[in-house]
Amino acid sequence: MVNKTRIYKIIPVLAAVVFLSGPVFSVRAAEEGGNWDKAGKEVKEAADAVVEATKDTSKKSWDTTKEESRELYEKAKEESKEVWDKTKEKSGETWVKSKEESHEAWEKTKETSQEVYDKTKEEIHKATAPDPVQEQQPAKE
Repeated sequence: MVNKTRIYKIIPVLAAVVFLSGPVFSVRAAEEGGNWDKAGKEVKEAADAVVEATKDTSKKSWDTTKEESRELYEKAKEESKEVWDKTKEKSGETWVKSKEESHEAWEKTKETSQEVYDKTKEEIHKATAPDPVQEQQPAKE
């Protein structure tokens, strides 16, 4: 068992140590506070650097995207023009060919229709014309 008188002697010594160590702890706390302030500044600087790097990267990405989009647009525009020109050329050729073939078909239709018309007219004329005039013999008196 611990001697009670000894404990009573230790308590004042402990109190003195705690009392005297207070300034030491507060100096350390101030030093640590300074460290926290310094760390906070470093973190803020790092965060600001990250923000700037992000802005820079996003601007570069946007500029690259715009340039690539412009190039793709120009390429698509050029290819579309080529396709359109080919389409117009083929359409023109098709139009001319269709026009020629339509004209030929129309001429054949006219010829055939004319032949059918002439034949039909002749048949109608034969059917409706009076009998050929036969020489009439003079009337006997």
